[in-house]
Amino acid sequence: MMNINAKSICGCLLACWAATSACQAGVITFVVGEIDPLHHDSYIIQIDDLDTVRLNHARSLITWVSSGAIPTQSPGATIVFANIAAGADGVNRNALSKGEPLWNWRTTGPVNFVDITAEIFDGWPTFVEQDISGWIQNTNGRVGFWGYTVVSEISSVPEPSGLVLVCVGLALMGIRFRRNPNSKSSP
Repeated sequence: MMNINAKSICGCLLACWAATSACQAGVITFVVGEIDPLHHDSYIIQIDDLDTVRLNHARSLITWVSSGAIPTQSPGATIVFANIAAGADGVNRNALSKGEPLWNWRTTGPVNFVDITAEIFDGWPTFVEQDISGWIQNTNGRVGFWGYTVVSEISSVPEPSGLVLVCVGLALMGIRFRRNPNSKSSP
């Protein structure tokens, strides 16, 4: 006979909550797009959730852009300077395009915010996509697009199917099996 008690249910719910929190912890995802749209593309950066200086700056850039991106009111260091590598990661994509197509390159390591970069780092995501290996070779794998900045934050939502599996597994672990006292046990 299977016996599920309140303690097991509470334990399962607590574990599911912890799993959901763990899925959301770690990095905060942002869209880097054009200040004045010309190419109509974007790319994704992620900032460690403990890196409050970079997170606060990224969010101040979003506020600045939403207020009209008036140059005299800029929080400064509007350019995202990042290392990139070839290969899709399932995260970096053109979030401003219909269907949000994935790029075949990704940012790596922490990003920096700067006021200016050398001209060789200026470009746009679609331009990088057209010749990823050439871009990486010419720039030592760096981007610092002059007309781009952080334009929005993407809310991280854990993948539902993964959470369902975790919760089912935890529920099964929390269920206690005990023998029916009326049944005979065999040696």
